[in-house]
Amino acid sequence: MPFTGAVSATAGAALGAGGNAAPGNIIREDLSDVYKLLAVTETPFMSKSGDKSVNAVFAEWTEDSLAAPADSAVLEGNAGARTAVAVPLRLKNVCQINEKIPEVSGTGDAVELAGIDDAMAWATAKRTKELKRDMEQRSTLSCWATAATTTPVLPSGALVHRGAAIVGKTRSLVHFLAYDPDRGDGLGAAPCLLSLPATVAVLPASETDVGTPPTAAVLVLLTLAHINTAKQKNYIAGGSASVLLVSPNIKALISGLYGKTNYQQSNVDKHTLSTNITMIETPFGDLKIVPNVLMSDQVQIGLDPEASNIGWLRKVASVQLAKTGDTDAKLINAEWCVRPDAIRAHFAIVGAKAS
Repeated sequence: MPFTGAVSATAGAALGAGGNAAPGNIIREDLSDVYKLLAVTETPFMSKSGDKSVNAVFAEWTEDSLAAPADSAVLEGNAGARTAVAVPLRLKNVCQINEKIPEVSGTGDAVELAGIDDAMAWATAKRTKELKRDMEQRSTLSCWATAATTTPVLPSGALVHRGAAIVGKTRSLVHFLAYDPDRGDGLGAAPCLLSLPATVAVLPASETDVGTPPTAAVLVLLTLAHINTAKQKNYIAGGSASVLLVSPNIKALISGLYGKTNYQQSNVDKHTLSTNITMIETPFGDLKIVPNVLMSDQVQIGLDPEASNIGWLRKVASVQLAKTGDTDAKLINAEWCVRPDAIRAHFAIVGAKAS
């Protein structure tokens, strides 16, 4: 007899609630021992970034640079004019805390689950992957964090200072490229930020964490010229971004920029038609195209992995919590921030659309 009931996931810790016949229950009956996560778990920004330790909630570090080239020729025997050497730029970010608390009932731990040997180990692994996805999304946010047709007010990725009743938020990489209160290098507000819609501000005018998605009419279709221009700005500023992080829709757009008539035969198999572009050779260096399912269409990030780091005050760890009744729980958390060694090593394109 075919199943006609509604399927719904079992909530909370009650893995055994509703009996073996309950819709969505994963207690073993005739199920095969296979368990798969259906969500994408790749986190390319965090995976390609290095690790740096920070020792304070409010992390600070410096970025040094050379003065612009000038005519420094002098007369023979010149006594010399003393000039002060500019101090390095002081960069800053706040560490934010992310946490997940998986819990499993005594029944859920006792029953035999399909494809799962240890209920708590399964729940811990799942929540840890979710934690990494949350951190990846925060690291790559810009003001326009979702599709242009979406109406809610959205997080923008700007720094939010921690307070007694305020949740601290780390500044995203895009917001480092947009501005920093301590910058004094004469490069202006956006040394490597390419803002496509010229008629509107693409990032908040002040250090806030609220952004409203634009109307579709404001967005500009991404082109190779935009990517070349952004890479040129990056090169002039002294950067060497080698990875272009994009949304799946933008990855598809880039792979189809030349139209179907120009798709190339695959180098692997002469009977395979390739519609995939994995590398763009720009006049100012190569860019490897890496899709990131957690990024929006409206921002593309040119990343230099050698100058990108995650600052850890506390790395991801799990702690067993005190038993409450017939439920076991663990606390999984991390305290971290985005910590680029050099802002101008990277670039961003903000305000694009895929179609």
